[in-house]
Amino acid sequence: MATRAANSQRSDAEVLSSAIVKIADFWALSNAKLGAVLGLSPATTSRLKRGQSLLDPASMTDEEKAFVLRNFFSLNWDHMLERHPRYVELRDMGETAKAGAS
Repeated sequence: MATRAANSQRSDAEVLSSAIVKIADFWALSNAKLGAVLGLSPATTSRLKRGQSLLDPASMTDEEKAFVLRNFFSLNWDHMLERHPRYVELRDMGETAKAGAS
């Protein structure tokens, strides 16, 4: 299990895992359904939801990345995400990348 560093900066794994849990909660996904999407067992998904396990962003498949992108940005920014600086940073990075691609 990963532990949080003494400073308030969250690791990419913590940010990703938190986002996945928020998506699962928002869409009321069971551990089995979320595990099927992520290729995890229901037990591992349960540990993820309890904060006892983290997902490594570098190990994500294209399907998992697409799941996060499709679902994470459908959450309510004002109530769920805006208060987390790292989420705002990730959103801004995505918008910058989109603007540069056009």
